[in-house]
Amino acid sequence: MSQPLIWIALRRWKSSWREGEVNADTMQSAMSEDLRSGLPLAREPVPLFYGLLPMGIGTGDCEGLVSYLCRLALAHCVSVDDLVNMGLARYSANDFKIWRHFSTWMKDRAVDVFAKQRTLALRDALVGATGIQAVGRLSLASLDGVIDLAGMSSLRLRHCPLCYGAAEFAQLHRPLLWDLKAVSCCPVHAVRLVDSECGRETPQRRPRWHRVHMPGVCTECGSIAYACRAVSHVGASLAEQWVARQSAMLIAAVSDGENFDAPLAPERIRGLATQIGDGFPFRAAAVCGFNKARLYDWIHGVRLIKYAPLLALCAACGINVVDVLRGPAQCSEGADFRYKPHARRTRITSLDELREKIDSALAVLQDPSVAAVAAYIGCDRSTISKRLPEEAAMLTARWRSARSINTAARILEAQASIESVAQNLKNAGKSVTLRNVWLESGICVSRGSRFEEPFRREQDAQND
Repeated sequence: MSQPLIWIALRRWKSSWREGEVNADTMQSAMSEDLRSGLPLAREPVPLFYGLLPMGIGTGDCEGLVSYLCRLALAHCVSVDDLVNMGLARYSANDFKIWRHFSTWMKDRAVDVFAKQRTLALRDALVGATGIQAVGRLSLASLDGVIDLAGMSSLRLRHCPLCYGAAEFAQLHRPLLWDLKAVSCCPVHAVRLVDSECGRETPQRRPRWHRVHMPGVCTECGSIAYACRAVSHVGASLAEQWVARQSAMLIAAVSDGENFDAPLAPERIRGLATQIGDGFPFRAAAVCGFNKARLYDWIHGVRLIKYAPLLALCAACGINVVDVLRGPAQCSEGADFRYKPHARRTRITSLDELREKIDSALAVLQDPSVAAVAAYIGCDRSTISKRLPEEAAMLTARWRSARSINTAARILEAQASIESVAQNLKNAGKSVTLRNVWLESGICVSRGSRFEEPFRREQDAQND
Protein backbone atom coordinates (compact mmCIF):
# COMPACT_ATOMS: atom_id res chain seq x y z
CA MET A 1 0.00 0.00 0.00
CA SER A 2 1.43 3.33 -1.04
CA GLN A 3 1.69 6.17 1.44
CA PRO A 4 -0.47 8.65 -0.59
CA LEU A 5 -3.39 6.21 -0.66
CA ILE A 6 -3.29 5.90 3.15
CA TRP A 7 -3.37 9.65 3.59
CA ILE A 8 -6.27 9.94 1.13
CA ALA A 9 -8.25 7.40 3.16
CA LEU A 10 -7.40 9.19 6.41
CA ARG A 11 -8.57 12.55 5.10
CA ARG A 12 -11.74 11.08 3.66
CA TRP A 13 -12.92 9.25 6.74
CA LYS A 14 -11.71 11.86 9.20
CA SER A 15 -13.82 14.49 7.44
CA SER A 16 -16.84 12.19 7.48
CA TRP A 17 -16.38 11.58 11.23
CA ARG A 18 -16.11 15.30 11.94
CA GLU A 19 -19.35 15.99 10.07
CA GLY A 20 -21.14 13.42 12.21
CA GLU A 21 -22.01 11.08 9.35
CA VAL A 22 -20.37 8.03 10.96
CA ASN A 23 -19.01 7.23 14.42
CA ALA A 24 -15.44 6.24 15.24
CA ASP A 25 -16.03 2.47 14.99
CA THR A 26 -17.69 2.78 11.62
CA MET A 27 -14.89 5.03 10.43
CA GLN A 28 -12.19 2.58 11.48
CA SER A 29 -13.87 -0.48 9.94
CA ALA A 30 -14.73 1.23 6.67
CA MET A 31 -11.29 2.79 6.42
CA SER A 32 -9.56 -0.53 6.93
CA GLU A 33 -11.82 -2.07 4.28
CA ASP A 34 -10.84 0.60 1.77
CA LEU A 35 -7.17 0.13 2.52
CA ARG A 36 -7.36 -3.65 2.22
CA SER A 37 -9.03 -3.43 -1.17
CA GLY A 38 -5.98 -1.69 -2.68
CA LEU A 39 -8.21 0.18 -5.15
CA PRO A 40 -8.32 3.95 -5.69
CA LEU A 41 -11.04 5.67 -3.72
CA ALA A 42 -14.14 6.55 -5.72
CA ARG A 43 -14.76 10.27 -6.04
CA GLU A 44 -17.58 12.27 -7.52
CA PRO A 45 -16.52 14.00 -10.76
CA VAL A 46 -15.95 17.70 -10.25
CA PRO A 47 -17.84 19.88 -12.78
CA LEU A 48 -15.44 21.45 -15.26
CA PHE A 49 -17.42 24.60 -16.12
CA TYR A 50 -19.21 27.33 -14.25
CA GLY A 51 -22.68 26.54 -12.96
CA LEU A 52 -24.38 28.86 -15.44
CA LEU A 53 -28.12 28.80 -14.78
CA PRO A 54 -30.45 28.36 -17.78
CA MET A 55 -32.89 31.13 -18.59
CA GLY A 56 -36.66 30.73 -18.58
CA ILE A 57 -36.88 27.38 -16.79
CA GLY A 58 -40.51 26.51 -16.11
CA THR A 59 -41.87 29.10 -18.55
CA GLY A 60 -42.67 29.22 -22.24
CA ASP A 61 -39.61 31.45 -22.70
CA CYS A 62 -37.21 28.62 -21.78
CA GLU A 63 -34.03 28.66 -23.85
CA GLY A 64 -32.77 25.73 -25.90
CA LEU A 65 -29.61 23.64 -25.62
CA VAL A 66 -27.75 25.51 -28.35
CA SER A 67 -28.57 28.86 -26.75
CA TYR A 68 -27.25 27.63 -23.40
CA LEU A 69 -24.15 26.19 -25.08
CA CYS A 70 -23.39 29.55 -26.73
CA ARG A 71 -23.81 31.47 -23.48
CA LEU A 72 -21.64 28.93 -21.64
CA ALA A 73 -18.85 29.35 -24.19
CA LEU A 74 -19.11 33.12 -23.93
CA ALA A 75 -18.92 32.95 -20.12
CA HIS A 76 -15.64 31.00 -20.41
CA CYS A 77 -14.25 33.27 -23.19
CA VAL A 78 -13.74 30.37 -25.60
CA SER A 79 -15.29 29.38 -28.90
CA VAL A 80 -18.08 26.86 -28.99
CA ASP A 81 -15.90 24.48 -31.00
CA ASP A 82 -13.23 24.45 -28.28
CA LEU A 83 -15.85 24.09 -25.56
CA VAL A 84 -17.36 21.05 -27.27
CA ASN A 85 -14.21 19.29 -28.42
CA MET A 86 -11.86 19.97 -25.51
CA GLY A 87 -14.35 20.28 -22.66
CA LEU A 88 -17.56 18.35 -23.19
CA ALA A 89 -15.74 15.43 -24.79
CA ARG A 90 -14.52 14.42 -21.32
CA TYR A 91 -18.08 13.93 -20.09
CA SER A 92 -19.49 11.88 -22.95
CA ALA A 93 -18.75 8.54 -24.55
CA ASN A 94 -19.80 9.96 -27.92
CA ASP A 95 -17.24 11.17 -30.40
CA PHE A 96 -17.58 14.94 -30.31
CA LYS A 97 -15.25 15.28 -33.27
CA ILE A 98 -18.29 14.93 -35.52
CA TRP A 99 -19.22 18.39 -34.19
CA ARG A 100 -15.79 19.80 -34.92
CA HIS A 101 -17.13 22.97 -36.51
CA PHE A 102 -20.06 24.41 -34.63
CA SER A 103 -21.25 26.49 -37.59
CA THR A 104 -21.93 23.33 -39.61
CA TRP A 105 -24.62 22.01 -37.29
CA MET A 106 -25.82 24.92 -35.15
CA LYS A 107 -28.29 25.88 -37.90
CA ASP A 108 -29.91 22.48 -37.56
CA ARG A 109 -32.74 23.37 -35.19
CA ALA A 110 -33.38 19.67 -34.53
CA VAL A 111 -30.55 19.76 -31.96
CA ASP A 112 -32.69 22.03 -29.80
CA VAL A 113 -35.95 20.13 -30.27
CA PHE A 114 -34.84 16.50 -30.46
CA ALA A 115 -32.19 14.72 -32.52
CA LYS A 116 -31.52 11.39 -30.86
CA GLN A 117 -27.79 11.12 -31.55
CA ARG A 118 -26.90 14.73 -30.78
CA THR A 119 -29.47 16.09 -28.36
CA LEU A 120 -29.06 13.33 -25.78
CA ALA A 121 -25.26 13.36 -25.98
CA LEU A 122 -25.08 17.15 -25.71
CA ARG A 123 -27.60 17.22 -22.87
CA ASP A 124 -25.83 14.58 -20.77
CA ALA A 125 -22.41 16.15 -21.35
CA LEU A 126 -23.63 19.61 -20.35
CA VAL A 127 -25.26 18.28 -17.19
CA GLY A 128 -22.06 16.48 -16.20
CA ALA A 129 -19.80 19.41 -17.06
CA THR A 130 -21.82 22.08 -15.25
CA GLY A 131 -23.53 20.12 -12.48
CA ILE A 132 -26.83 21.91 -13.27
CA GLN A 133 -29.59 19.31 -13.54
CA ALA A 134 -32.01 21.83 -15.06
CA VAL A 135 -29.93 21.78 -18.26
CA GLY A 136 -31.40 18.34 -18.96
CA ARG A 137 -34.80 19.98 -19.51
CA LEU A 138 -33.79 22.42 -22.25
CA SER A 139 -35.14 20.25 -25.06
CA LEU A 140 -38.18 18.13 -25.83
CA ALA A 141 -36.27 14.88 -25.31
CA SER A 142 -38.64 13.88 -22.49
CA LEU A 143 -41.46 13.71 -25.06
CA ASP A 144 -39.62 11.04 -27.06
CA GLY A 145 -41.97 8.08 -27.21
CA VAL A 146 -44.98 10.18 -26.19
CA ILE A 147 -45.48 11.83 -29.59
CA ASP A 148 -43.55 11.62 -32.84
CA LEU A 149 -40.92 14.38 -32.71
CA ALA A 150 -39.65 13.84 -36.28
CA GLY A 151 -39.97 16.93 -38.44
CA MET A 152 -41.00 19.10 -35.51
CA SER A 153 -38.10 21.55 -35.77
CA SER A 154 -37.92 24.57 -38.04
CA LEU A 155 -35.46 24.53 -40.92
CA ARG A 156 -34.83 28.29 -40.64
CA LEU A 157 -33.37 30.36 -37.85
CA ARG A 158 -36.06 32.83 -36.72
CA HIS A 159 -36.62 35.34 -33.94
CA CYS A 160 -39.08 37.92 -32.66
CA PRO A 161 -37.71 41.44 -33.31
CA LEU A 162 -39.74 42.94 -30.46
CA CYS A 163 -38.46 40.41 -27.91
CA TYR A 164 -34.83 41.05 -28.85
CA GLY A 165 -35.39 44.80 -29.02
CA ALA A 166 -36.83 45.01 -25.50
CA ALA A 167 -34.39 42.62 -23.78
CA GLU A 168 -31.22 43.72 -22.04
CA PHE A 169 -27.91 42.47 -23.40
CA ALA A 170 -27.25 40.24 -20.39
CA GLN A 171 -30.68 38.62 -20.81
CA LEU A 172 -30.37 37.76 -24.50
CA HIS A 173 -31.13 34.12 -25.18
CA ARG A 174 -32.87 32.05 -27.80
CA PRO A 175 -36.16 30.46 -26.65
CA LEU A 176 -36.85 26.88 -27.63
CA LEU A 177 -40.27 28.02 -28.84
CA TRP A 178 -38.79 29.71 -31.92
CA ASP A 179 -37.30 26.42 -33.12
CA LEU A 180 -40.67 24.67 -33.52
CA LYS A 181 -41.86 24.49 -37.11
CA ALA A 182 -45.52 24.82 -36.12
CA VAL A 183 -44.86 28.14 -34.34
CA SER A 184 -44.84 31.17 -36.63
CA CYS A 185 -45.42 34.06 -34.22
CA CYS A 186 -44.51 35.35 -30.77
CA PRO A 187 -47.15 34.59 -28.12
CA VAL A 188 -46.24 37.75 -26.19
CA HIS A 189 -46.24 40.41 -28.92
CA ALA A 190 -48.54 38.62 -31.43
CA VAL A 191 -46.21 39.39 -34.37
CA ARG A 192 -44.80 36.91 -36.82
CA LEU A 193 -41.25 35.64 -36.46
CA VAL A 194 -38.66 36.89 -38.94
CA ASP A 195 -35.64 35.11 -40.39
CA SER A 196 -32.39 35.67 -38.50
CA GLU A 197 -30.31 36.82 -41.46
CA CYS A 198 -27.70 39.52 -41.80
CA GLY A 199 -28.87 42.68 -43.54
CA ARG A 200 -25.47 44.11 -44.46
CA GLU A 201 -23.51 43.75 -47.65
CA THR A 202 -20.81 41.11 -47.93
CA PRO A 203 -17.84 43.56 -47.60
CA GLN A 204 -19.26 44.81 -44.30
CA ARG A 205 -19.51 41.36 -42.73
CA ARG A 206 -16.95 39.87 -40.41
CA PRO A 207 -14.41 37.25 -41.49
CA ARG A 208 -15.11 33.74 -40.37
CA TRP A 209 -12.41 33.80 -37.68
CA HIS A 210 -13.94 36.98 -36.16
CA ARG A 211 -17.50 35.68 -35.84
CA VAL A 212 -19.05 35.10 -32.43
CA HIS A 213 -21.92 32.69 -31.84
CA MET A 214 -24.16 34.32 -29.26
CA PRO A 215 -27.96 34.34 -28.93
CA GLY A 216 -29.49 37.59 -30.12
CA VAL A 217 -26.35 38.73 -31.97
CA CYS A 218 -25.89 38.55 -35.73
CA THR A 219 -23.16 36.03 -36.40
CA GLU A 220 -21.94 37.61 -39.62
CA CYS A 221 -21.71 41.30 -38.64
CA GLY A 222 -22.05 41.30 -34.83
CA SER A 223 -25.11 43.55 -34.64
CA ILE A 224 -27.00 43.19 -31.35
CA ALA A 225 -30.65 42.14 -31.72
CA TYR A 226 -30.11 41.88 -35.50
CA ALA A 227 -30.20 45.66 -35.84
CA CYS A 228 -28.47 45.28 -39.20
CA ARG A 229 -31.73 44.22 -40.80
CA ALA A 230 -34.83 46.40 -41.08
CA VAL A 231 -37.99 44.33 -40.67
CA SER A 232 -41.66 45.15 -40.57
CA HIS A 233 -43.83 43.88 -37.74
CA VAL A 234 -46.58 41.75 -39.27
CA GLY A 235 -49.47 40.86 -37.00
CA ALA A 236 -50.29 37.19 -36.52
CA SER A 237 -53.69 35.57 -36.98
CA LEU A 238 -55.72 34.15 -34.11
CA ALA A 239 -54.86 30.60 -35.18
CA GLU A 240 -51.13 31.38 -35.17
CA GLN A 241 -51.40 32.95 -31.73
CA TRP A 242 -53.27 29.90 -30.43
CA VAL A 243 -50.54 27.53 -31.70
CA ALA A 244 -47.83 29.71 -30.13
CA ARG A 245 -49.61 29.74 -26.77
CA GLN A 246 -50.15 25.98 -26.82
CA SER A 247 -46.49 25.36 -27.67
CA ALA A 248 -45.37 27.75 -24.92
CA MET A 249 -47.52 25.89 -22.38
CA LEU A 250 -46.00 22.57 -23.50
CA ILE A 251 -42.43 23.89 -23.23
CA ALA A 252 -43.19 25.34 -19.79
CA ALA A 253 -44.43 21.95 -18.57
CA VAL A 254 -41.45 20.06 -20.04
CA SER A 255 -38.85 22.50 -18.68
CA ASP A 256 -40.54 22.36 -15.27
CA GLY A 257 -39.77 18.62 -15.12
CA GLU A 258 -43.27 17.28 -15.70
CA ASN A 259 -43.38 13.69 -16.97
CA PHE A 260 -46.06 12.44 -19.36
CA ASP A 261 -47.32 8.96 -20.11
CA ALA A 262 -45.42 7.25 -22.89
CA PRO A 263 -46.77 6.71 -25.44
CA LEU A 264 -49.83 8.93 -25.76
CA ALA A 265 -52.73 6.54 -25.17
CA PRO A 266 -54.68 5.77 -28.37
CA GLU A 267 -57.86 5.95 -26.28
CA ARG A 268 -57.33 9.69 -25.81
CA ILE A 269 -56.94 10.22 -29.55
CA ARG A 270 -60.05 8.12 -30.14
CA GLY A 271 -61.92 10.18 -27.55
CA LEU A 272 -60.92 13.44 -29.24
CA ALA A 273 -61.86 12.16 -32.69
CA THR A 274 -65.19 10.80 -31.41
CA GLN A 275 -66.10 14.14 -29.86
CA ILE A 276 -65.20 15.98 -33.06
CA GLY A 277 -67.18 13.58 -35.28
CA ASP A 278 -70.25 13.39 -33.02
CA GLY A 279 -69.75 9.71 -32.29
CA PHE A 280 -68.01 8.86 -35.59
CA PRO A 281 -64.24 9.18 -34.99
CA PHE A 282 -63.11 9.05 -38.63
CA ARG A 283 -65.17 12.12 -39.49
CA ALA A 284 -62.54 14.07 -37.56
CA ALA A 285 -60.07 13.56 -40.44
CA ALA A 286 -62.11 15.78 -42.77
CA VAL A 287 -62.69 18.36 -40.03
CA CYS A 288 -59.02 18.63 -39.04
CA GLY A 289 -57.52 18.30 -42.52
CA PHE A 290 -55.43 15.10 -42.42
CA ASN A 291 -55.65 11.63 -43.92
CA LYS A 292 -58.19 9.12 -42.62
CA ALA A 293 -55.61 6.31 -42.87
CA ARG A 294 -53.24 8.20 -40.59
CA LEU A 295 -56.03 8.73 -38.08
CA TYR A 296 -56.65 4.98 -38.14
CA ASP A 297 -52.97 4.35 -37.31
CA TRP A 298 -53.03 6.83 -34.42
CA ILE A 299 -56.24 5.44 -32.95
CA HIS A 300 -55.02 1.83 -33.08
CA GLY A 301 -51.48 2.57 -31.89
CA VAL A 302 -49.76 1.63 -35.16
CA ARG A 303 -47.64 4.78 -35.04
CA LEU A 304 -47.22 7.80 -32.79
CA ILE A 305 -49.11 10.96 -33.61
CA LYS A 306 -47.14 13.99 -34.74
CA TYR A 307 -47.34 17.39 -33.12
CA ALA A 308 -49.18 19.27 -35.88
CA PRO A 309 -52.08 16.75 -36.17
CA LEU A 310 -52.34 16.71 -32.38
CA LEU A 311 -52.68 20.50 -32.48
CA ALA A 312 -55.45 20.17 -35.07
CA LEU A 313 -57.37 17.68 -32.90
CA CYS A 314 -57.01 19.87 -29.83
CA ALA A 315 -58.06 22.97 -31.78
CA ALA A 316 -61.22 21.27 -33.03
CA CYS A 317 -62.10 20.18 -29.48
CA GLY A 318 -60.97 23.35 -27.74
CA ILE A 319 -58.59 21.48 -25.41
CA ASN A 320 -55.06 22.42 -24.45
CA VAL A 321 -52.33 20.10 -25.71
CA VAL A 322 -50.83 19.81 -22.24
CA ASP A 323 -54.18 18.70 -20.81
CA VAL A 324 -54.46 15.94 -23.44
CA LEU A 325 -50.97 14.69 -22.60
CA ARG A 326 -51.78 14.70 -18.89
CA GLY A 327 -55.03 12.78 -19.17
CA PRO A 328 -58.64 12.88 -20.40
CA ALA A 329 -60.06 16.40 -20.74
CA GLN A 330 -63.42 17.93 -21.58
CA CYS A 331 -64.12 19.80 -24.80
CA SER A 332 -64.79 23.53 -24.94
CA GLU A 333 -64.87 26.21 -27.62
CA GLY A 334 -62.54 25.25 -30.48
CA ALA A 335 -59.88 27.28 -32.29
CA ASP A 336 -59.61 28.07 -36.00
CA PHE A 337 -56.62 25.86 -36.81
CA ARG A 338 -56.39 23.11 -39.43
CA TYR A 339 -53.61 20.74 -40.32
CA LYS A 340 -51.90 21.56 -43.62
CA PRO A 341 -50.07 18.62 -45.23
CA HIS A 342 -46.82 19.14 -47.09
CA ALA A 343 -47.18 20.09 -50.72
CA ARG A 344 -46.06 17.25 -52.94
CA ARG A 345 -43.42 17.88 -55.56
CA THR A 346 -44.49 18.00 -59.18
CA ARG A 347 -43.77 14.78 -60.99
CA ILE A 348 -41.42 14.99 -63.96
CA THR A 349 -42.65 12.77 -66.78
CA SER A 350 -40.12 13.23 -69.61
CA LEU A 351 -36.34 13.47 -69.77
CA ASP A 352 -36.52 16.51 -72.04
CA GLU A 353 -38.49 18.37 -69.38
CA LEU A 354 -35.89 17.42 -66.78
CA ARG A 355 -33.04 18.62 -69.01
CA GLU A 356 -34.79 21.95 -69.60
CA LYS A 357 -35.21 22.48 -65.87
CA ILE A 358 -31.55 21.65 -65.25
CA ASP A 359 -30.51 24.19 -67.92
CA SER A 360 -32.70 26.83 -66.30
CA ALA A 361 -31.11 26.08 -62.93
CA LEU A 362 -27.60 26.40 -64.38
CA ALA A 363 -28.53 29.81 -65.78
CA VAL A 364 -29.36 31.04 -62.27
CA LEU A 365 -27.05 29.08 -59.98
CA GLN A 366 -23.26 29.32 -60.17
CA ASP A 367 -21.51 25.93 -60.27
CA PRO A 368 -24.20 24.19 -58.21
CA SER A 369 -24.10 20.66 -56.87
CA VAL A 370 -26.60 17.96 -57.83
CA ALA A 371 -28.44 18.49 -54.55
CA ALA A 372 -28.69 22.26 -55.17
CA VAL A 373 -30.08 21.73 -58.67
CA ALA A 374 -32.58 19.17 -57.38
CA ALA A 375 -33.77 21.57 -54.69
CA TYR A 376 -34.10 24.39 -57.22
CA ILE A 377 -36.19 22.47 -59.76
CA GLY A 378 -38.21 20.64 -57.10
CA CYS A 379 -37.24 16.99 -57.48
CA ASP A 380 -35.17 14.40 -55.66
CA ARG A 381 -31.42 14.15 -56.03
CA SER A 382 -31.74 10.50 -56.99
CA THR A 383 -34.04 11.45 -59.90
CA ILE A 384 -31.24 13.37 -61.60
CA SER A 385 -28.57 10.78 -60.74
CA LYS A 386 -30.60 7.81 -62.03
CA ARG A 387 -32.40 9.24 -65.04
CA LEU A 388 -29.62 11.55 -66.26
CA PRO A 389 -26.31 10.06 -65.04
CA GLU A 390 -24.17 11.99 -67.55
CA GLU A 391 -25.64 15.34 -66.53
CA ALA A 392 -25.21 14.39 -62.87
CA ALA A 393 -21.55 13.53 -63.43
CA MET A 394 -21.05 16.85 -65.25
CA LEU A 395 -22.64 18.78 -62.39
CA THR A 396 -20.49 16.96 -59.83
CA ALA A 397 -17.28 17.61 -61.78
CA ARG A 398 -18.02 21.33 -62.17
CA TRP A 399 -18.97 21.68 -58.51
CA ARG A 400 -15.78 19.94 -57.32
CA SER A 401 -13.63 22.05 -59.63
CA ALA A 402 -15.19 25.27 -58.34
CA ARG A 403 -14.82 24.09 -54.78
CA SER A 404 -11.12 23.28 -55.22
CA ILE A 405 -10.55 26.72 -56.76
CA ASN A 406 -12.28 28.38 -53.82
CA THR A 407 -10.20 26.33 -51.38
CA ALA A 408 -6.96 27.31 -53.11
CA ALA A 409 -7.99 30.97 -53.07
CA ARG A 410 -8.77 30.81 -49.36
CA ILE A 411 -5.37 29.23 -48.68
CA LEU A 412 -3.61 32.01 -50.58
CA GLU A 413 -5.68 34.60 -48.72
CA ALA A 414 -4.72 33.05 -45.38
CA GLN A 415 -1.05 33.03 -46.36
CA ALA A 416 -1.17 36.71 -47.31
CA SER A 417 -2.93 37.58 -44.05
CA ILE A 418 -0.33 35.80 -41.90
CA GLU A 419 2.55 37.38 -43.82
CA SER A 420 1.03 40.84 -43.35
CA VAL A 421 0.47 40.28 -39.63
CA ALA A 422 3.99 38.90 -39.19
CA GLN A 423 5.47 41.94 -40.94
CA ASN A 424 3.52 44.29 -38.66
CA LEU A 425 4.74 42.42 -35.59
CA LYS A 426 8.35 42.57 -36.77
CA ASN A 427 8.06 46.31 -37.41
CA ALA A 428 6.74 46.74 -33.87
CA GLY A 429 9.61 44.69 -32.44
CA LYS A 430 7.40 41.80 -31.36
CA SER A 431 7.87 38.09 -31.92
CA VAL A 432 5.55 36.01 -34.06
CA THR A 433 3.60 33.95 -31.53
CA LEU A 434 0.06 32.63 -31.36
CA ARG A 435 -0.89 35.23 -28.77
CA ASN A 436 0.59 38.18 -30.67
CA VAL A 437 -1.05 37.11 -33.91
CA TRP A 438 -4.38 36.85 -32.12
CA LEU A 439 -4.03 40.27 -30.49
CA GLU A 440 -2.86 41.91 -33.70
CA SER A 441 -5.46 40.54 -36.12
CA GLY A 442 -7.92 38.35 -34.26
CA ILE A 443 -6.84 35.30 -36.26
CA CYS A 444 -6.86 32.13 -34.19
CA VAL A 445 -4.20 29.79 -35.59
CA SER A 446 -5.56 26.39 -34.62
CA ARG A 447 -4.25 22.95 -35.45
CA GLY A 448 -5.24 21.81 -38.91
CA SER A 449 -6.44 25.24 -40.07
CA ARG A 450 -5.26 26.93 -43.24
CA PHE A 451 -3.35 29.48 -41.13
CA GLU A 452 -1.12 26.87 -39.48
CA GLU A 453 1.34 26.24 -42.32
CA PRO A 454 2.12 29.92 -43.13
CA PHE A 455 2.36 30.64 -39.40
CA ARG A 456 4.94 27.86 -38.96
CA ARG A 457 6.95 29.23 -41.88
CA GLU A 458 7.01 32.70 -40.34
CA GLN A 459 8.12 31.24 -37.02
CA ASP A 460 10.91 29.25 -38.69
CA ALA A 461 12.07 32.36 -40.55
CA GLN A 462 12.07 34.28 -37.28
CA ASN A 463 14.17 31.63 -35.53
CA ASP A 464 16.66 31.51 -38.39
